[in-house]
Amino acid sequence: MSHLTCDEFHQFVDPYLDGEYDALERRDFDMHLAACGDCRRWFEQHRAIQSAVRQTLGRPTPMPGGAKARLRTRLALEAGPAQRRQKLVKLALPVPMVAAAAAVFFFVGTTGFTPTVVQDAVAQHDEEMPLDVPTPEAEELDQWFQRRARLKVTAPRFRDRRLMLMGGRLSRVGARAGHGQRAAYMVYGVGRHKVSVLAFDEDLEIEQLGEVRRIKGRPVSVAEHEGRRVVLFRKNGLTYTVTSDLSAQRMVELVGTAM
Repeated sequence: MSHLTCDEFHQFVDPYLDGEYDALERRDFDMHLAACGDCRRWFEQHRAIQSAVRQTLGRPTPMPGGAKARLRTRLALEAGPAQRRQKLVKLALPVPMVAAAAAVFFFVGTTGFTPTVVQDAVAQHDEEMPLDVPTPEAEELDQWFQRRARLKVTAPRFRDRRLMLMGGRLSRVGARAGHGQRAAYMVYGVGRHKVSVLAFDEDLEIEQLGEVRRIKGRPVSVAEHEGRRVVLFRKNGLTYTVTSDLSAQRMVELVGTAM
């Protein structure tokens, strides 16, 4: 297996995690991980979920022979090359693992969007990408996003005067799930700290993404990933994420001045 596509990486990653591939096959996965940032972030999340499921289940129960035979038959009919079919048969997970994995997929994987939005926000925050519109004027940025992305974005007007808008650019969220959508990305500066904002048209249940707090009676969610804090809130039909390395309390106070 060589030159893996992202779809192939996602499809055949479990034997890679379990150490079932030989050195040559593992090299293909290693190379893809090194080259693809989206798959690398997805892989870290997938590995964490798999580890959590295994810890919860404890000692697994072997899959019944009849179920294993049906799985082999289904894979033989639907899979691609013979070598991949042989590898996929090894994925016949124990019954509790299959049930738990299905439950996890149903909860966070039916859209593929919810579990990745915090990672997306942090990844884009850490990227050093040029701004499409360098400007300190929020109204100018709002109008530009409406023209270019048809997003009725309102760049947050933080009342803390130390926080300065630096500009924005078009971006995407949820791309690694295969159905990414346009987003507005905005950058602010406060002292030596960077504050980034993503705004996109997705009706997320933000209460499920982190610790829920209330600002002026409205719910916000505070999450943490890779040393960054992400505050999520809804405004005028859009979801906003505000990301920085500031403390969670400072972030909540900051967001409160813009709501």
